[in-house]
Amino acid sequence: METEEGARVANRSHEFWAKTAIFIVLACWVITAVVGFFLPGDQRGTFGDQFGAVNALFSGLALAGLVYGILQQQAALKMARAELNLAREDARKTKEMLDEQTKALDEQNQANRRQAFETHFFELLKTHREIREDLRHSNSSGKKIFASVIADFTNNRSSKTRAGIDNTIENIYLFNRGILSTYLWQLGSVYEFLDSADYVNMGYSDKMQGVAKYQSILHTQMEEEEHIVWYVCLKNENLKELRKYQIISDGPRFASIKQIAISRLGKEFADSLDLPDLENQSEPA
Repeated sequence: METEEGARVANRSHEFWAKTAIFIVLACWVITAVVGFFLPGDQRGTFGDQFGAVNALFSGLALAGLVYGILQQQAALKMARAELNLAREDARKTKEMLDEQTKALDEQNQANRRQAFETHFFELLKTHREIREDLRHSNSSGKKIFASVIADFTNNRSSKTRAGIDNTIENIYLFNRGILSTYLWQLGSVYEFLDSADYVNMGYSDKMQGVAKYQSILHTQMEEEEHIVWYVCLKNENLKELRKYQIISDGPRFASIKQIAISRLGKEFADSLDLPDLENQSEPA
């Protein structure tokens, strides 16, 4: 506003002096013409020669006016450039502010999506625990039934041959299908939920980072024997749909699970369960 007001004042001043200069030039020309008209003919030449210096003065004034106009134009251009720079700076600051607001909004949206995801996830974990607590097998209940299931077939496996191992694995699921079916499919739904989530839009660097984190939380809710029964049941064709979900190992925990499988069932049996590759997977972030 101050710049615009200064420009208006300068324009009014320039108009005043320009009009004054034009008036003086015209007045001088009129006076010269009137005086020369009333002089005798032989004195008009002499009279005109007296204004040679005045003509030079006016020429000089014209040149000075031209230079003055150029300087004024330069000043106006300088002012215009300054205003343009100010406009650019304002635009840059506005863009930075909008970028910060967009970033803050994106972070808030990511936090909201993560909160909604985790709310659903922990509800699934709660359902998983409730279903597990209702399990019954022989004289065991809840999470203790998995050790009982393994113990039953540790003493009753037909042989250590491949066929015997496959037959034992088949029987573990078939003889306990009524007990474990609901549990297994609900646990599969948890893995499906984790596998289908959009982790990048929740602020994670990639899907693997998100899956590893939440599978780690899930696995801490499960007993070692529970993992073994899960992998045993996955070998059955009736549960082949659940095999497609990648299970990310928790390092030392899955090493312990494999050792338990070896000690309880034998190395040949444990190797047939396709536990996650402990050497090629890193700890969850």
